[in-house]
Amino acid sequence: MELLVEKAGDVTVVVPKAEFLDANTSREFKDELPQALGEGGKVVLDLRYVQFMDSGGCGAVLAVLKKLKASGGDLKICCVTNPVRALFDLVRMQRIIEVFKTREEAVAALGK
Repeated sequence: MELLVEKAGDVTVVVPKAEFLDANTSREFKDELPQALGEGGKVVLDLRYVQFMDSGGCGAVLAVLKKLKASGGDLKICCVTNPVRALFDLVRMQRIIEVFKTREEAVAALGK
């Protein structure tokens, strides 16, 4: 899975360039993300390309959140597509991870 990694100040923005984040791709996502992040810290996960996510994808995102929180970091999500938003609403993901409409809003929330 290709991950675009960009910096916005002290925040790392990660954009998975994949249409699916599911049971087939979640392991690859969990394996590649720590390498892309390095030390971790403040991370925004931009899901603009992800059109489908299942419980495996949600689990991968939660695993990343747990790792970041353990090292004093944090994770925010932005640019969620409608199909993924429907899943997030169903499983109430926004109760665990803050979800923002735009990258700028997510980066600003981590800057506080």
